[in-house]
Amino acid sequence: MHYSDSNSQNNELLRLVLPFLAKHKLPANPIAYNVCYEYISHSNKAVRNAIDAKLENGQELTNEFMIALFEKYISSRDELNLRRINDKIKSIINNLANATTSADHEATRFIQSLIHYSDSLGGKHDEFAIEKIVKSLLSDTHSMQTATSHMQAQLDEHKNEINILRAQLDQLREEILIDALTGLSNRKGLEQKIEKALSKQKTSTDSCCVLMIDIDHFKNINDTYGHLIGDKVIRFVADTLKKQVRGNDTVTRFGGDEFLVLLPNTSVSGALSVAENIRSAIEKTRIKRLETGEFIGHITVSIGGARYLLGESVNELISRADAALYKSKHRGRNRVTIDECDVIALKTTRA
Repeated sequence: MHYSDSNSQNNELLRLVLPFLAKHKLPANPIAYNVCYEYISHSNKAVRNAIDAKLENGQELTNEFMIALFEKYISSRDELNLRRINDKIKSIINNLANATTSADHEATRFIQSLIHYSDSLGGKHDEFAIEKIVKSLLSDTHSMQTATSHMQAQLDEHKNEINILRAQLDQLREEILIDALTGLSNRKGLEQKIEKALSKQKTSTDSCCVLMIDIDHFKNINDTYGHLIGDKVIRFVADTLKKQVRGNDTVTRFGGDEFLVLLPNTSVSGALSVAENIRSAIEKTRIKRLETGEFIGHITVSIGGARYLLGESVNELISRADAALYKSKHRGRNRVTIDECDVIALKTTRA
């Protein structure tokens, strides 16, 4: 997202946005703030219409509603910007191609002119004929220089444009693939990495696992302590996950209080070990409210794991891990459950 408001405008909007968030009991996280910023600044008509319709119907503004608006009307703009940058790059390439073609034609014509002038000079000694050839040669040389200079000017101009576009592209790529609250990969970022990891699975003996992780009783945390503490809990879990994985692993905020961990080159027993380490680390840690020194109740997570089966889709793999997660919750939460297919494989390996 890119905003061009002045500092004074930003300060004024800040003064209006925060009370709006408080009035509607919304968390002051980056997503809710961005949505409310665009609503109050009238910079996004679609967001304004959606919120006004909600309020006119007497409905409550929820954090989930803010996330939905962000993903539909704000985050999607980044994809439009990517397409705009892509179109601009195509235009630059076409311009350079045209300039190069023009210069190439001029060079070809110039060479042909030189051959013609060489042939014309032959055995002539007529000063008027020679003067005419020299004038034509000077004219053609000037045309060649003009074409070359024009192409160089375009190269210099487009070089600066490309550098600017590259910087914009890097920033947009980061914004699109990273979750604003936790700094983890988001689902869009996961799509790229999981497809790449699974494409490397050539045989049934190769191993790639995923863990689905959900914070237990998260709604109660929000209801008891408020959304700001809820966000703090989400960040704490995210930080814990990052500490428990290796360099090639990917931790993703899958949505709300759900996370997904991609474990390439990891066996079922290895994934089970990682999952237990995550569960134990979160269970043992207590979160304290800085303003009161009060400890929040025990934070625990439920985890479901699954190993990639050769030939299945990404959605099928995630669905099996999600089903295992549901079993963990059904069996009392704060536990790890591995997909039944993988439990059989694990028992066979240990036997």
